[in-house]
Amino acid sequence: MEIKIVTGYPEKFQDASGTPQERPYYSFTVDGVPSLKWYPECNVPGLPKDYYVQRCLKRLQAGRSAEAFGSAPAVAVNGQVVALATASPDWSAVEKQLESAGVAPHLREKAINAMRLSAKQGRGEVKPIPAGEPITVIKDGRREQREQRPKWTFLLDGQECGEEFPSEQAARAACAMKAFLTRHKVGQIPAALAKLQEEFPGRECKVWACGEQHGICATVDGEAYSIGWVRVGETWTAEKFKKIEAGTP
Repeated sequence: MEIKIVTGYPEKFQDASGTPQERPYYSFTVDGVPSLKWYPECNVPGLPKDYYVQRCLKRLQAGRSAEAFGSAPAVAVNGQVVALATASPDWSAVEKQLESAGVAPHLREKAINAMRLSAKQGRGEVKPIPAGEPITVIKDGRREQREQRPKWTFLLDGQECGEEFPSEQAARAACAMKAFLTRHKVGQIPAALAKLQEEFPGRECKVWACGEQHGICATVDGEAYSIGWVRVGETWTAEKFKKIEAGTP
């Protein structure tokens, strides 16, 4: 996996004195595919200009991703966390925690409602791969049997990734990166392509993440088409396509 930080996408604005300014943004590609996530230049003294995108990459490489593993909002009483939600929380257990901490009934209900709204179901999970039979190795002319080291894999949207990783952390990092690169509309590119091909059968259809235009592009026989998206629940769906006429901004 080759990760490359890129710059571009300049933003023009006026500072407090009204003077025109321009600020570049930073993003990254994975094996040449744009992530389509842009961060403004960091102007904090002592930090690199691309600090924000570096921070994002470090979180993903550490396996930290609400997109992949969900979020777990917490409730604190007098500064102490007494209830922590999970991706699939047992709200009765959370209520018992709050009750044990002395939280009043109306406040317990308010806290649980807030946690329910804030909790996010993750799209992925990591799981161990059962170890195979012990392997035989020859050392100093002697045969020895050794247990195979455990391996890990991950599932995203219920589908196994088809890869094996030497540790749980490595699997989490790979899952976090994959989830990030298939988030929101970016994750709907295959479905959008299938719909475009259905609408224009027998023609050359393409849908891809475009770093130059900072979005998802589509063409039919080499001619550009815009994509009309509609959001249903948490999912974006390509609803319609329209040819972009020459001269259209």
